[in-house]
Amino acid sequence: MDLGADEFEESLPLLQELVQEADFVGLDIEFTGLRSNLSGPQQISLFDLPSEWYLKTRQSVQQFTICQIGLSVFSAIEGEANKYIAHSCNFFLFPTTFGILDSEFSFQASSVQFLNQYGFNYNKFLKNGIPYMNEEQEKKIRHDILTGNWRVRSSPDKDQIKAVIDKVTRWLDLAKEGDWMTLPGIAGFQAFEVQLVLRQALPDIWTVLKDEGVVVKKVSKQHRWYLQNTSCDRESCWKEKILLSARGFSVFFQMLVKAQKPLVGHNMMMDLLHLHEKFFRPLPESYDQFKQNIHSLFPVLIDTKNVTKDIWKEMNFPRVSNLSEVYEVLNSDLNPTKNSGPEIVHASRCEKYVKTKCPHEAAYDAFLCGSVLLKVAHLLLQKIHGIDPVPESSFPQYLDVLAPYVNQVNLIRAGVPKIRAERPEGVPGPPDPVHLPVPLLEALPRRQLRAPSLWHSDCLGPSRVHLRKIWSLSAARPPAATLRSPCSLEDSSPWSPPPPAPSAAAAPPWLPCASTVILIKTSFFCVVVTCQIKNYLGPGMVAHVCNPSTLVGQGRWIT
Repeated sequence: MDLGADEFEESLPLLQELVQEADFVGLDIEFTGLRSNLSGPQQISLFDLPSEWYLKTRQSVQQFTICQIGLSVFSAIEGEANKYIAHSCNFFLFPTTFGILDSEFSFQASSVQFLNQYGFNYNKFLKNGIPYMNEEQEKKIRHDILTGNWRVRSSPDKDQIKAVIDKVTRWLDLAKEGDWMTLPGIAGFQAFEVQLVLRQALPDIWTVLKDEGVVVKKVSKQHRWYLQNTSCDRESCWKEKILLSARGFSVFFQMLVKAQKPLVGHNMMMDLLHLHEKFFRPLPESYDQFKQNIHSLFPVLIDTKNVTKDIWKEMNFPRVSNLSEVYEVLNSDLNPTKNSGPEIVHASRCEKYVKTKCPHEAAYDAFLCGSVLLKVAHLLLQKIHGIDPVPESSFPQYLDVLAPYVNQVNLIRAGVPKIRAERPEGVPGPPDPVHLPVPLLEALPRRQLRAPSLWHSDCLGPSRVHLRKIWSLSAARPPAATLRSPCSLEDSSPWSPPPPAPSAAAAPPWLPCASTVILIKTSFFCVVVTCQIKNYLGPGMVAHVCNPSTLVGQGRWIT
């Protein structure tokens, strides 16, 4: 089901009822761009602490906007064992242009091209997007409207309002008291805007919003005063209606927050940042404050990326690269609980996805998130019971087995793989000293590797990693090494490569029998990753990213 501004308000009561009765809600968001093209220290790095990653990403969230939100509301069907119904809906959004509000945002060419490739309807986004605002914007608008300081600011609105006033003024010159006229083609909160301007400019008219448009009626000043102060249409109540209409999707966001249902996403950190910025408050500078706010808004978050990481290792499923592939594996014969797991059906008006795959359509991806959660939870439950089918499976049982993953949100390309949304982060310390055997790699050229060259690109991210020649070590201690810069080690005295390494049998006792290479990136903190470097090292060779200071005096160094 697709909703724009024209259909949104009449759908609100149904949406509220669905959320209140739901077991959980799947979420996915599409944006006009993902990341600003930052350079130097502002560029996202594998070695960023969560707080550093947050501050860098915050800039991108403030620059781009949401073009589509997808929600899939999952509810257990009463009286049917382990069966769920999913109501999936796409919301096309566009920032409120109302009074002083006139947002600026950017498009990223690659993001536009990507969504266009999957058939995204940019016309609906631009022409019929549901308005929204955050709490700070609402306070400004509320103050201006209720104090009578409201003004039309945007040029298109000014032109429309001027044309409407001219038309009504010409009509008033000939109209008699009690006559009325209709202004067709004005809908949504803009209809309230037109009425507000007309009532302020013309003291002898009254306006009413009807299905056919804005109806203008000529009245006496006494009748006007009466209409403004009756219980059914007091001026203050009417202005509240304007605010309600201008807030748009933010009204439903508050319903979602109030319902306190588990919110499920896949790699959902960017989604959470945008939810905070666009519908709650501007993102704070404090990373810990952001986490506190998000936890108060959504006390139960489940990122299916974290859940599937673990289950994939245990079940030895084939490697996957996106949410659609995860869903396909869980619906295949590779899943031992395929036939006994939860049954999921689509609600009426949401049956588009029964036979049609719509990747990167927000509601479809939100449905995949919820479906993956249920199927993985059933796998975990089956492991605990040790039998299949699991007797009397229910969503509370699923939540119990998912408890270790609750409020753990995946981080892409950062110094830690995930964050805990409900508590402050600890700064990761260096690992225990690792004694590394180093083979003779004199033939290995000095070069730079990028993420696509690595088996585990999640670990090393897009940043360049310097691979330097590493010499084999004899049993003798090497000269002392001194740290000259965060990314390099140099000997304090002239040094030439040592002779070929002794055999494994003659290796010092602190050298394990495995081939390794050391990649130095930063001295701020140490992250040890295990990844095989494709095309450069043979099978079994392991790469470690280490703090340079741990190399000093350990019998290891880099030329």
